[in-house]
Amino acid sequence: MSDDYTELSVNDTVNLYEAPVLHTVDVACAVLTYWFSSAKETSTDPTLLAHTFDLSSAYRQVGLNEQRREVSYIRVYNPEKGCMMVFQALVLPFGAKKSVHSFLRLARAIW
Repeated sequence: MSDDYTELSVNDTVNLYEAPVLHTVDVACAVLTYWFSSAKETSTDPTLLAHTFDLSSAYRQVGLNEQRREVSYIRVYNPEKGCMMVFQALVLPFGAKKSVHSFLRLARAIW
C-alpha cells in the first residue's frame, strides 16, 4: 500500500494561494543571542544543549479533525487480496502539499 501522495498525482489537484513563512538563519542567531545575553544578565548557566529531529514522519503526528476525515480517503491496490481497497486517513497524509503547508503553519504557531 502506498499512501505517499507525491506518487498518486493528488498534488496536481491542489492549489495553494499563500506560502508559509519559514524561519531563517537570522532568527536562529537572534534566539541564540537572546539566550546568551539573558543568561549573562541573570547570572544563570548559559550552557545550551541542542538537538536535531528527523521530521520524516512528523505529519503522521498531526491528526485530522472530524470534518477533514470525512473527505480523506485513499484507494490503493492491495496485492495480497488482488483488489482495490479504500482507507480513511486519520492524520495528515505524507507527500500532500496541504500536509506540508498545515504542518509548517502548526510549527509556526507553536513557536
